[in-house]
Amino acid sequence: MMRRTCVFLLVALALSSATAESVEACNASRDVDGTCAATASVSLHAKALHLEGYLEQLAALRAEAQEMRTASCAAESEPRFAVVEGVQDRCPEGFEIASAKECRDAIQEIGVEAQMVTYADEGIYAPNVLQWSVPTWPMGCSLSHKTRINFGVFNANEAGKGDERVSLICRTSAWEEQPEAQPWTGGYERLEGVAGCPFDLEIASAAECGAAIGALELESHDVIEDLQTYRPSGCSYYKDGRPGFPTRGLFNKWKSGRADVNFDPICRKPQPIAAAAATEEEPDIEDDLETEDRDYSRLSMAMGGVAGFAGGLSK
Repeated sequence: MMRRTCVFLLVALALSSATAESVEACNASRDVDGTCAATASVSLHAKALHLEGYLEQLAALRAEAQEMRTASCAAESEPRFAVVEGVQDRCPEGFEIASAKECRDAIQEIGVEAQMVTYADEGIYAPNVLQWSVPTWPMGCSLSHKTRINFGVFNANEAGKGDERVSLICRTSAWEEQPEAQPWTGGYERLEGVAGCPFDLEIASAAECGAAIGALELESHDVIEDLQTYRPSGCSYYKDGRPGFPTRGLFNKWKSGRADVNFDPICRKPQPIAAAAATEEEPDIEDDLETEDRDYSRLSMAMGGVAGFAGGLSK
């Protein structure tokens, strides 16, 4: 749709430019017998009406293109969280931040200055968010300015009260219940020489790690769960077993893992795209190409008509 819109825009601009040049050429000829004006006087009105239709279409297409650009930019730049102005006890119903982890993500996404700490159990470096349950603090997620160093708080107390030195943070859109994660029913694969699995293909738990190693029929003594900065993140397989160090699985909770020649990441296997789905899309592509061919044909005919009009004006 956008490509055809751009074609119409460019051709319409060319049409209006050609017409303007033709009229200018006629005026510049200055024939004393008025031949130029007499020859074109009848057809000029019809051609002008025809061209006026193209100009109206051009204006509509320009407005449509601008609307599409504006909508696209708005969709891309819409923030998920915002700092609420003034002293507030809590976020409006449905716009509450639901956990300390989401509060941490909100502070980081908004980009406000806050103390940063390492969360060893997750292996990440993120804003410091304390979990409280007190009535003297806004309920939900907030950022404290009471000390020299700003820090986040997730207060679970329903009776929480606002404070002028605390900024409440809320969602910008109403909360929607997320469906429960479904167990993985696809296959698994073993990688080498990488720091972890591709995005969305990470194994979710130590239990699934053990099941994946078993599905790949790899010999394993057990699966251990640990935090190791020098091993691949997620599930991996220690392959060089020796006395005292058996082959086994490792579920590393440290998010920023490193590749290790002795540990092969075990990942979920990407699902193949169904052939039927690809077949269904082909007619749509062909229809789109046929539509564009027809558009070009109509525009070429229109160009020819205006070219003749321009020629008549210049005689």
